[in-house]
Amino acid sequence: MVSSTPLGTAESRSAAYFEAIPWCAARLRSASDPVTYWPVPWDRDGATKFGDRFFSTTLSTELTIPHFVFFHATPDPSTPENALLPELQAFLHLESGIGGYPGYAHGGFVCTVLDEITGLICTLNRTRGALFRGPAMTGYLNTRFLKPVKAPGLVLARARITKYEGRKAWVRGWLEDETGTVLAEGEAVFINLKNRL
Repeated sequence: MVSSTPLGTAESRSAAYFEAIPWCAARLRSASDPVTYWPVPWDRDGATKFGDRFFSTTLSTELTIPHFVFFHATPDPSTPENALLPELQAFLHLESGIGGYPGYAHGGFVCTVLDEITGLICTLNRTRGALFRGPAMTGYLNTRFLKPVKAPGLVLARARITKYEGRKAWVRGWLEDETGTVLAEGEAVFINLKNRL
């Protein structure tokens, strides 16, 4: 079951797209594990409208990623508003425009998705007051390619915070297919910026 977090028009279309696909709908509509859609704040610093244009504009096309939706487990009503949400997930519909070898996603694109999902879980928790204040950037992202990622195709991207201390957050990210097979995984550290760039 999905909570009623307000989504924009494009996000609502993407949510409807994934809710019509049985394996995606099973995760999004589970009564035992309800989820909340998260409308990503692409203007990460909140002050400009020039934030993450790479995902929100460059990769958001009919030939690249025509549909994507981010979501997390719905917290229990007794959970404090500033409690850490340990995991973020996203369904992505990949098209041939992100391809490298014919029929498969480019390895650099796979790294980009892992960087995005691992960074966004930090953003989600920062906006909740559960992590450091202010923006963070990738300190490192170590990636392992386990199986080719099909394009066109659908993937589930997941990220989990494994540790946070001071100005650093350690995050594990991975991509799965519809069977739950892990296709690629990454370990990242995000560092809170002392001063604005």
